[in-house]
This record gives sequence, structure tokens and C-alpha cells, in this order.
Amino acid sequence: MAEQDCWVQQLQLLQAQGRAEELRAALPEALAALPDSAPFQCYVGWLLREQGEPQAAETALVRALRLQPDFTLAQIRLGVVLRDLGRLPEAEQATRRALQLDPAAAGCWMNLAVILKDGCRLREAVAAIDRALELEPCLPGAELNKAAILRDLGQPQAALQVLLTARANQGESPALLALEGALLQAEGRFAEAEASLRRALELDPGCSQAYLSLAQQCKASPDDALDQGLRQVLAQPRLPAAARCDLLFARAKVDHDLGRFVQAAEALQQANQIKQALRPSNAPSVLEQGERLWQEFRAAASAEQLPYDGPGSGCVFVVGMPRSGSTLVETILSMKPDCLALGEVDWFPLAYRQVVESASDPALYAQIAERYLHARATRQADVAGWSVDKLLSNYQYCGQILMALPQARIIHCRRHPLDVLLSIYRANFSVGLGYASSLTDAARVLAQQASLMERYAALFPDRIQLCHYEALVREPAHTVRELVRWLGWSWDERYLQSHRNRRAVSTASVVQVRAPIHAGSVGNWQRYADLLEPARLELERLGVALV
Repeated sequence: MAEQDCWVQQLQLLQAQGRAEELRAALPEALAALPDSAPFQCYVGWLLREQGEPQAAETALVRALRLQPDFTLAQIRLGVVLRDLGRLPEAEQATRRALQLDPAAAGCWMNLAVILKDGCRLREAVAAIDRALELEPCLPGAELNKAAILRDLGQPQAALQVLLTARANQGESPALLALEGALLQAEGRFAEAEASLRRALELDPGCSQAYLSLAQQCKASPDDALDQGLRQVLAQPRLPAAARCDLLFARAKVDHDLGRFVQAAEALQQANQIKQALRPSNAPSVLEQGERLWQEFRAAASAEQLPYDGPGSGCVFVVGMPRSGSTLVETILSMKPDCLALGEVDWFPLAYRQVVESASDPALYAQIAERYLHARATRQADVAGWSVDKLLSNYQYCGQILMALPQARIIHCRRHPLDVLLSIYRANFSVGLGYASSLTDAARVLAQQASLMERYAALFPDRIQLCHYEALVREPAHTVRELVRWLGWSWDERYLQSHRNRRAVSTASVVQVRAPIHAGSVGNWQRYADLLEPARLELERLGVALV
């Protein structure tokens, strides 16, 4: 114990005095000096993690657990380190093992919530964070994490309310202010958002999330403080991977604003390489699901059996690829006083999975419709009369939607493929869309999406309407009138003033949708032609027309 105490004192002294290089040099020697002490291996492993050495940290923590398998703290810390490394299934396994050892560990429940959030399992994440708060109501960071989960669920107002509680309990912090800024952006309160984000940077000049949100909101200018600040922070050698990723996306946006498109492309490549390492592409599972759902639909109904009567009146679905103008369409339609924008709700896929995994019996669609309409009623969409469901991945369910809700309408948003792929690649999506970090994978998903929508449109020509982004922004008066006429609505000039819509927006279009309709981003892909060349070749191979 004397040798261990000596090492601990030495390492704590180096840490307290800020002698980071000496500390990093001492850690391997410390591990080698006491290889059979589980507590010491756990302690040094955590120091390694704090010094930006997650692989070495994992090795030390795994050794601690070999020495003492029921060592709860080592198990908890291993889960955190595995999440740092982007290995979410292993991180979840380690964290659940820690909870078996200590079910009342509130901090461990919070760690599990963060892992589930990273894996896009948001409902499970809410349950886990609520359990953490039940065990320890004032657990530091829990309310902040809950707010982040609610944001990703498309509930910015609820997230802001949670942040108010967190601020009252814990005071302001850079992370809280950065998230607050992003949520205020969703509400269209840009001046307040900017104030929160700049305050976050005052408290922590390296706050990556604040830089990212500021870059998304504010157009950079020469000699901009944002530009200079990003240069300084990115020059730091041992930034955590997730923070460097955010900063590089911000760097790319600033370079784009300043016309430095070659540098912007380089920053985007670096950012997406980090993101892909942290969250590998999910393109194979997306493609498999799209084809499987098409086959399940065809097994459930032949062309002669497709329904033309039934529920769904007032239900509008907006589908397509991300960054194809869908948020703009949703915002335009919700200018109608009796039309409620639902946002990106997963009600239909959830109803479908709950009722049947392989829908071979058409009678089951009545149960699917009942579940969806019940969820819709909880948001008072039945009172509004009309609703817009903008879960873009519902393109995979178009057949099932129109089997269950024959009176529903589906708007398919389409944009030039290379503009779509560039915009996806430039957007740092917080959840889902694992394929977004690979241009060629995104091209494969786009190709399948286009093919599926062609098949569904051929079967339901009167229920699926194509909306071209380029036409919408270049000729809004004509295009919006056609859309309104197709829906059977009366014309109202308010449809052309969508930027006045005060609803909350939680998508990557949070800033653009607050501006009057314009065609400024049409043809952006031409500035990044070299970057997009692999995607162009993939689209060409898959037979996708570049129009």
C-alpha cells in the first residue's frame, strides 16, 4: 500500500500543478509498477481517459476487472471509455453489467441514457435518465442530458423547461448554455440563442458545441472572431474526438461562408472521418429494411386489393431524403390555421412494429391505423383537422401507410441528388443517419429511396405528390399553389410567408427556414465537385439521373 499511496500522491501532484506532459509520461510507468492492484489500475485508467488516451484507459480498466470481476467502479468507467471509442454495443453491455452489480447507481443509469441516445434509442434513453433522476434528483448533469435527449426527440419546449430546472439547481455552465442556445435557435429566438452561445464561449473558449451552433446561425465575415477562435482551439493536440468533429463541422461552415471551398471540403472530410469512426455507417441496415418493407407490402396486397376507402383523412406525410426541402414544405403547410406540424414523429413505424413484424394479413392494418390515429390524437391533431408528419424515413413505409390510412396524402420531396448529398455531408446530425458520414453510402441510400418512391407512386398516383425543391424555391407562388390545390385547400397568401411561422423547428434547417424562401443553395454542389466525384460515380452506376 505504501508504494501505491506514493504513486497516487505523485500523480495527483502532477495533475494539480497542470504538468500534463509529465503526467502522461508517468502513467505507463505507474501501471507497470502495480500490475496486480485492481483499484490502482482503475484509478490510472481513468487518468489516461482524462489525458485523451482512451485505448490505454480501456486496457487498464479491463485489467482491473480481470483482477476483480465484481469491481463496480471499473465496470462503470469501462462503459464510459467504450462509448468514447464509439463502441456502443460494448459500452451498453459494460454499463448494464455495472447496473447488475449496483442497480441503485444513479450515475450509471445516466451513462446508460447517454449511450442509448448515441444509438438513437431515444425512448429507452428517456426511461434510463428518468430512473437516474428518481434515484438522485440532483444528480449533476442528469437534467442537461435529459434536455439533450428531449431535443433529439423533437421536443425543444420540453427540453428548455428541463434546462430551466437545471440552471436553478446547478447554475450556468458552458454545456448548459450551449444546449440552451441550440434550443433557442429551434424556437427562432436567434438573438437570445447567440447571447447564450457567446456566454458559453466566455466560460469555456473551447466549447465545441457552442462553436458549431454559432457557425450554423451566423454568417462568417473576414477577421471574424469565430474564425480566429476555431483556429486556436483546433490547434490543440489532444482534443476529444467528438469535440474535434464538432469543431471541424464549424470550421467547414466558416470556410464556406468565406468562399474557401477547398478548405471547407478538407474540413468536412476530416469531420466525417471522425464521425464514421465514432458511429459507423448504417447504410446496410437502411437498405435491407427498405427492401424488406417493400416485400412485406407486396405480400400483404396485390394491385387489385389496394384500398381506396378508409381512415386517414387530414393526415399528410412528408417523405424523402434529408435536406431535400421537407422542413420548408412542412412549415408552409402548417401556415394553415387548422394544420398541425407534428415534426419527425416515429408513430407509424412504431405502430407497424407493435402490430406485426411481417404484415401478411391486410386486416391487421386496421389495428395499425388505430394506433397511429390514437398517437395523433394525443397531440390534438384530430382537433386541428390536418396534420403533417415529417418523419422522412417513412418513405420506406409508403405502401403500409396507404394500406392503413387510404385517405392520407404523401408529399415526396426531391432535390438535385448532388445538392442533397452535399447538404447531408455538411450537416452534423446528432441522431440517426449513420450513412451521412459516407458520401458513397448516402448515394446508395438515395438511389434506393428514389427507386422505392417510383414504385409506390406508380401504385398510388392520386395519393403521392412529387415536390421539386428547385421549383419550390425558384417559383414558390406557382409550386405552392399546385401543392395547395392538390390537397384540396383554399388559397391563402400566408402560404408564401412561411418564414413568419413561429413553430419550433428541430431539424438541420432550423436557421434557413426562418428566412424568406430563396434559391441561394441551388447548385451548391458545383463548388464541391471534386469532393463529390465518388458519389457522382456511384449515382451514375446505380442509374440515378443527376437532375
